[in-house]
Amino acid sequence: MLLNLFQQRIRMALTVAIALGALSCQRTRSVPMTDFSLLLIDSTTIMSSRNIPNGEPVMIIYFSPDCDHCQQLTDSLLANVRSFATTRIYFITIDPFDRLRVFNSHYHIFKYPNIVLGRDYEYSFVNELKPTGTPWVFIYNSHKDLKAIYPSITNVHNLINTIKSI
Repeated sequence: MLLNLFQQRIRMALTVAIALGALSCQRTRSVPMTDFSLLLIDSTTIMSSRNIPNGEPVMIIYFSPDCDHCQQLTDSLLANVRSFATTRIYFITIDPFDRLRVFNSHYHIFKYPNIVLGRDYEYSFVNELKPTGTPWVFIYNSHKDLKAIYPSITNVHNLINTIKSI
């Protein structure tokens, strides 16, 4: 009986370890993009994920404007922005607009037509995908099927290679 309990705990520990390992860069089966709405940086325009067109890969970065790791990822992404020329990039936060505006001004995001900043004002993205920290990166193919999740800071070259592979 004690051996049985021990075996159950070992199985549980192995299951947890495998699941955590898979999250380091989780490639997913085809899961369609969740419905969410963003209040854009002008604080009046609402954009729905349903209006994101098919035809190009989509990268959603769940971030916090004050997060050091998010800022490092943004620096790397913008330094390699040509590699993302055919990718639609959405920075999503639940933080207040004053921080989002400072982030936008600092990084001059408005200069990049394929990058959108928005606030998940209904918490629909967060409640559906449940990121537990920032940054979290979600990569979708050109049909808006989820293909990869990076639940922590990653090398921008990993993102480039993932997008190239889908």
